[in-house]
Amino acid sequence: MARSSVIGFVFALTGLSDGQMSAQDLRRPDLVQRADYQRVIDQWWPGFSILPRAGFEAQVQQGVQDGQRGSIIVGHFDFDQVVDFAALIVPPKTTRFKDVYNYYEGKVVVCLANPNGGRYKCESRAQHVAIPEEMILRVVPPGRYYCHNGEREVVTTIDSVGTASEKGGEFMVRTRNGRSQQCVDAD
Repeated sequence: MARSSVIGFVFALTGLSDGQMSAQDLRRPDLVQRADYQRVIDQWWPGFSILPRAGFEAQVQQGVQDGQRGSIIVGHFDFDQVVDFAALIVPPKTTRFKDVYNYYEGKVVVCLANPNGGRYKCESRAQHVAIPEEMILRVVPPGRYYCHNGEREVVTTIDSVGTASEKGGEFMVRTRNGRSQQCVDAD
């Protein structure tokens, strides 16, 4: 059975439609279809692609798992019950930094699914992506977190898009009004 048929079968069994996975299925890597998310990226940022597993440092590649951590993650990143995604994307060409190393003028993108169907609404921020990259995206589940920046505690009720590397970690806390604030949770 083709992979897309399996996913259709899973949705038929659970009674869920695309974009409405159960929390349990949400992070199953076998249900995260990179090509489906790439089509959304192609609409918003033509020429950009989701960083492949091979784009990460060797020791980082071992922990990459589509949907949970790496260059494509899925979660409930806003206050509806529809599955959203975030991705680390790169353009086709690299930039040279002072004849020392190459990097991509990449982006971290968050694409929020429309609960009524239709196009995703996407937002981005610039991100230098080294070759190979050591920073990964990660899903930060709802909970209580201590933020080192500002020495404060935050409570989240939805998933957050986070990054992690050997140097530390942070995530963006989305509020109901659509604004986000940074929380450095590891340094």
